[in-house]
Amino acid sequence: MKTLIYQNYAELSRAVAARIAVVIREKPNAVLGLATGSTPLGVYEELIRLHQEQGLDFSGVSAFNLDEYFPIEANAPQSYEQFMREKLFDHINIDPSNCFIPSGLARSTSEVDADCTAYEAQIVAKRGLDLQLLGIGRTGHIGFNEPGSPRDGRTRLVILDHLTRVDAAGDFFGIENVPVRAITMGISTIMEAREILLVASGAPKSAIVAEALEGKITSKVPASFVREHEKLTVFLEESAASRLTSRLQPWLVPDADFNSPALRERTLVSIALEQNKPLAEINHLDLASVGAARLGTDLAEAKDKVARTLKSKMDDEAHLPQGKTVLCLSPHPDDDVICCGGTLLKLSARDNRTFVAFGVNGANAVRDKDVLALLRARHPRLISYLEEHLEPGKSMEDAVNEIRTSIFEREPGAPDSKLLRELKREFNLTYLFVGHDLAVIQHICDRVAVMYAGKLVEIGPTQTLFDAPRHPYTEALLSAVPRPDPRLRRKGDRIRLPGEVADVTNLPPGCAFHPRCRYATDLCRVETPPLRPLGNGQSAACHYADKLELAGTGVP
Repeated sequence: MKTLIYQNYAELSRAVAARIAVVIREKPNAVLGLATGSTPLGVYEELIRLHQEQGLDFSGVSAFNLDEYFPIEANAPQSYEQFMREKLFDHINIDPSNCFIPSGLARSTSEVDADCTAYEAQIVAKRGLDLQLLGIGRTGHIGFNEPGSPRDGRTRLVILDHLTRVDAAGDFFGIENVPVRAITMGISTIMEAREILLVASGAPKSAIVAEALEGKITSKVPASFVREHEKLTVFLEESAASRLTSRLQPWLVPDADFNSPALRERTLVSIALEQNKPLAEINHLDLASVGAARLGTDLAEAKDKVARTLKSKMDDEAHLPQGKTVLCLSPHPDDDVICCGGTLLKLSARDNRTFVAFGVNGANAVRDKDVLALLRARHPRLISYLEEHLEPGKSMEDAVNEIRTSIFEREPGAPDSKLLRELKREFNLTYLFVGHDLAVIQHICDRVAVMYAGKLVEIGPTQTLFDAPRHPYTEALLSAVPRPDPRLRRKGDRIRLPGEVADVTNLPPGCAFHPRCRYATDLCRVETPPLRPLGNGQSAACHYADKLELAGTGVP
């Protein structure tokens, strides 16, 4: 087993696609086993690019899909047959007669069994799979071989695990719409492939990846069986590998380099935390107890270097802004103090005007009286104004409730309440809503700003942005907004973004969205696009914002 770890999803996808391309070039009539889901999306995009730009020839290639939901129509948006056509087959020169996908059409169990036997026979007729591409589900499934699947299983009808159905619920608009059963290649069928590529990305997969690769080989984790394959390569994105021994306890790796500053720091900090011991008091016995005795030859020097590194991370004032206006967004009225109270004090000490915005509406977790107490402490002038303008017979709680109702419970297009209008005029107020549900935001905001990885990628008037987005990320977000009126359904299906959200501490070069963008070019990979005005009050940070024709929610 060979394990390869990549810094981000884009690099991972290119590496996997490159290996598949080698197999195709060495054997033009190669037989591929292909997977679905979000993990291989980047791989398929790269294969399409290799075909279009470098002439990668699929004309002789045969492709067998791992699985399909049952029952489901072939042209249903959630079907894997539709998925493969949209994401790969329609964009390469593969012969449609060489594309094999289990049929999800409703039929009797005996008919399904016969079709599964025929599917196995078709693989044999093609002289077996040259390469099988696999993802791994959070249950440890490969294909739809859920926990408990037999090692000698063949293509068959199975019952889906509840967690698998939960993960698919977003595509089906509710778990109640996710099929309970599916058709899948068996583990034995998969293991007969001449080569296997197992691919995983994202932190949510890290626990099951570690269990599959380092735990017992067991039917409880079906993916663990692939370790028995003589030609297995595991491709992992950094966060998916985060719970492997080489990441959690790197000092246990046989070829660990104890001259590495990162390894020394990780080892000593882990020991200090585990044993509740100051760094300076760690001794050779402590090292031996965790299997890191090899660090002991230079222990004093190592502790000194690690202490200096940690101190530099705490003394971070020089990296903070000075004389600026700073806005801290806090999900709850005490999270700002709990999570970054020290940083807020340092910001104030450096002559910054610091503001905290709490992401709550006062209706649920935070009681009205708590909101009033917070306002009295931080905005006494606002409280005084409210008290002076209370209508006869009304309390402060009534005033807060009126404001809340006017904001969150009014009908779309209805005017603000009289009290809210007076407050906005008196205090020159603008309301900033931070949210994820665009279907709601559309009805309560005049303008919408879309952020990705901590940066604005588009901003504009609400209806203009919803009708004609100018950034691919906005288009993807809007594709998930429910539109029950068939006249307003958008063109195409919901856009599924491959990979994971970019790590803001380690952004990819160029446009941060490019690893997940279906329109990305080489320019996007090297040059960061500025947020620029595009007319109609819209601005977008995309190199091709004035050329792309993106779909909004109101496109018939």
